[in-house]
Amino acid sequence: MNLSKDQLQKIEHAGSIFLTIAEMAVFLNMEESVVRAEMAKRHSEFRTAYNRGKVGSIIELKEQEMKMAKMGAPVGLESVRVSKVEIELEDV
Repeated sequence: MNLSKDQLQKIEHAGSIFLTIAEMAVFLNMEESVVRAEMAKRHSEFRTAYNRGKVGSIIELKEQEMKMAKMGAPVGLESVRVSKVEIELEDV
């Protein structure tokens, strides 16, 4: 699929706000089956743009959680603890 720079930016934005495939289809004015097919391709421009947006937001959220944890906020401490467990399980 050939995607314009504008389309790739919209897809990245969709990833940054964690849109589902159905929501993305509406947002991008595309058939859901087309969006689903592009997301299924491991190395498609579409999926890469979506993942770039998603990971960017995840990084921002984790940075905020870490700041909250450093200030002693219980929700921040719990979020960081959960993230640490997830990382340790992934490293196994």
